[in-house]
Amino acid sequence: MVTAGCGSQEAEQKDEHKGHDSGMASEAIQVEIEIETSPAKVNEEIVFEAIVTQGGEPVEDAKEVEFEFEREGEEETEKVMVEHQENGIYRLEKSFTEEGLYTIITHVTARDMHSMPKETFEITP
Repeated sequence: MVTAGCGSQEAEQKDEHKGHDSGMASEAIQVEIEIETSPAKVNEEIVFEAIVTQGGEPVEDAKEVEFEFEREGEEETEKVMVEHQENGIYRLEKSFTEEGLYTIITHVTARDMHSMPKETFEITP
């Protein structure tokens, strides 16, 4: 009985992984970050966009897109979930109250893949 149970579990585990190989053959997602106004001034709205594609086609069904902002010299970061706008573009308008050098890290999870490109931008007085 125990042996049959193990054999059954092994068969189930193999079945669970069917189709995983087919996803590996697909092209990786590409994420391009665009920052509309850089350098920007304190309290000035900036447009941040993550343009998500796969094989040159827009990805409109990303599971999660999050922008993480980090100011140089600070440990704390700010994370903001971003919604799809159009044609694979995920957009956020944001302002900053302090000058400095910032980094945006985009966390994109789509089609069983994850990408985390980052860009640096400046906020001036």
